[in-house]
Parts: sequence; C-alpha cells; structure tokens
Amino acid sequence: MQKRLRELRSDPEHGLIQARAGADWFMAQVRERYGRGVTGVDYTQPVETEIAWPCSR
Repeated sequence: MQKRLRELRSDPEHGLIQARAGADWFMAQVRERYGRGVTGVDYTQPVETEIAWPCSR
C-alpha cells in the first residue's frame, strides 16, 4: 500500500488518468446494461411504452 501511495504522489496526473479511465469504463458498462449508449440504436425515435400484457388462459 505504501509503495502505491508513493507512486501516486510522485505522479498524481498519471493516477488521475488511470482513475478516470476506470470510471469511464464503469459508466459505459452501466449505460449498456440499462439500454443506453448501445451502438446502432437511434434514441431519437419514439418507443412504444404501452404494450398489452399477455393473457395466460
């Protein structure tokens, strides 16, 4: 742990770049998981939100 802290103190900009890259990756995963930012999807098009529930008779 002390070694890692010394590395970050010696070059804080490098540590921030690494942290930012990790945060960007994480947010991209979250957006994709919840249907946002998916390649090939046009988010400006209307979406049907009222879909009939299937009957199980």
